[in-house]
Amino acid sequence: MYFSGVIFFALALATVQACQKCTHPGDFQGKLGWLRNTTASYCGTSGTPSNSIYASVDVEFFDPPDESPCGAAINVTNPTTRKTIQAIVVDKCDDCLDDAILLTLNGLRALSPNGRVVRAPRNVSWTFA
Repeated sequence: MYFSGVIFFALALATVQACQKCTHPGDFQGKLGWLRNTTASYCGTSGTPSNSIYASVDVEFFDPPDESPCGAAINVTNPTTRKTIQAIVVDKCDDCLDDAILLTLNGLRALSPNGRVVRAPRNVSWTFA
């Protein structure tokens, strides 16, 4: 009995270690919003430099914790213009439903057809890079 318990523990530990770099496969579509504050992010990222593009994704992507997307790159596409940008996940979004994401102002500007935040798309498609 002791031996089988040790084997079970070793297998469980190996499984946890194997998931350290798990990705979240799939293509997602959802609403796009503004990520206002990156200084108190879940991932501990300060949100600098200011010319970078940061993202917040649905809290469900952080469960289980060993599959946290902190620091992961995501590709975000404006479905109208087909323009794609890359953002770094720095926070979890408790209010993001149905694969919605939040981007910093630089991301909203970059996806806009004319560089103006107010023209950023309301819906985007995105995937982990």
